[in-house]
Amino acid sequence: MSDESKYKEALQQSIEDAKTSIKHMKDPDYQKLLELEEEGKDREGMKKFLENNWNSTLKDLNTLVDKFEEDTDKALDIKEEKEELKKKVKKLEKEKEHLEETVDDLKTTKRKLKAAVDKKEDDIDELKEELRDTKDDRAELKTEKHSMERKVENLEDERETLKDSLNHTENLLMKLKHHVNEFDEEIES
Repeated sequence: MSDESKYKEALQQSIEDAKTSIKHMKDPDYQKLLELEEEGKDREGMKKFLENNWNSTLKDLNTLVDKFEEDTDKALDIKEEKEELKKKVKKLEKEKEHLEETVDDLKTTKRKLKAAVDKKEDDIDELKEELRDTKDDRAELKTEKHSMERKVENLEDERETLKDSLNHTENLLMKLKHHVNEFDEEIES
């Protein structure tokens, strides 16, 4: 039996029975029912019932459309946010790479400075040894002693300067390691 036949059969009944029959139908076409009622018995009570249900169906559809549009807007917003986050992650990864390169450079500088400090300490030790070995001639000893003491002082000043540089480099290295850890945590979150 076609939908139109079912609709006509339902509309042949009394208004109350027709309402009951229509309510039991699955997704009735209220507009078609209204057209058939107007062509047939044209009862005001029946037409009012069909119009109210038609309006209710339209409201439900409009609500669904509004919800769908909201969900679509939210999905688009989420997609845009995701793209922005991807860009930020790429930027942070580049910054991390740069910081890691800087850390490597500072480690190399630290090794060089440490080697220079060690060399200066070896030079100081050699000069002190020479100073002890030159006690034979007092006149030469005094002259060489003054000269060597100046060299030792200069070398000790240089050593202190290099130690200060080494300490400064170590401090920078620690700060950079801290920044790298912060970037790692930010990327992971």
